[in-house]
Amino acid sequence: MSVAKKNTMEQLSYLIIDDERDLAERIVSALEKRGEIASSYESSSEAFSLHSGEPDRIILDLRLKGEFGLDVLREIRSRFPDTEIVLLTGYGSMETAVKAMRLGAKNVVSKPASIDEILAAFEDEVAENSPEYPTLEELEWEHIQRVLVENNWNISRTAKELGLHRRSLQRKLAAREN
Repeated sequence: MSVAKKNTMEQLSYLIIDDERDLAERIVSALEKRGEIASSYESSSEAFSLHSGEPDRIILDLRLKGEFGLDVLREIRSRFPDTEIVLLTGYGSMETAVKAMRLGAKNVVSKPASIDEILAAFEDEVAENSPEYPTLEELEWEHIQRVLVENNWNISRTAKELGLHRRSLQRKLAAREN
């Protein structure tokens, strides 16, 4: 079931479960400024015991004190099968994201994230001002450049530190120049 607003006057209810109190309160404030209903809790047990009703959307932190978000995600799915869930993580990995999606998360968002990025994750969109992530090739090039600078542009020392043959490094540098 999609929870998209039927009209601009309909409010969505959000439940934020995050032990970083400041972050949770900023999310609540940003949602309320947009006319939504939002409440936050520091743990799943607190949320399940104090929150009444089924929220439309849940924003869940992956790592809570004494809890793991994927375990909480399973519990949320059993309690609220129609609720959309976005998982926030500062420790993201592809494996965790895949597990979260299989367990029923709508999306996974890496911290730090703006409210626009979080809301875009519910809509399967990319926020307009979200950062462009570098490609693996770009990251490799940046790493090579950093090691080159650290070694005062000495190709042999840089290649050794990178675990490459000197000629392989020279080919990479030459290919990038073209």
